[in-house]
Amino acid sequence: MASLDLTFINAGDNAELDAELEDTLMSEQVIQALVNEQFIPVLTDPTRSYMLTIKGRNTIAEGQTLADAGVQQKDRIRVSVTQRGGTQ
Repeated sequence: MASLDLTFINAGDNAELDAELEDTLMSEQVIQALVNEQFIPVLTDPTRSYMLTIKGRNTIAEGQTLADAGVQQKDRIRVSVTQRGGTQ
């Protein structure tokens, strides 16, 4: 377990938030922490979700920890809204 200093970038308004998080957190826990900090709003549309992308690299998948995704000290993570797939 390691503590990471990260910068989150809100794709909606380009606001930035510096945070210190444990690398054992899963993507859903990170998103909930960002909602709790009022950095991003709660999504009420079930067809939309947040996506975390390590700037210049890969997307952090649902259920994946920061460590498993390869997040490193001082990484910048873009937070964007995405349309969920599904069948009707």
